[in-house]
Amino acid sequence: ASNITVTGHTDDVPLSTGSQFRDNWGLAAARSASVVREFVNSGLIDPTQLTATSMGESQPVADNGTAEGREQNRRIEIEISY
Repeated sequence: ASNITVTGHTDDVPLSTGSQFRDNWGLAAARSASVVREFVNSGLIDPTQLTATSMGESQPVADNGTAEGREQNRRIEIEISY
């Protein structure tokens, strides 16, 4: 059976005090969980094959010093293991 891991990422900008998330770790976790939830709701993937994880701001792929870089760092990654 295959496994699907969905990992959420953020930029390094601290969240505003009015945010529903405690920090970027929580925001990234919510991103990955929302994708996993959509997979489950589709009925096409066995929920036991799914994992949602958070990397917060710890693995940037671009420079957080630019708007374009921050946008690239706000992402999810989907890994399928066979």
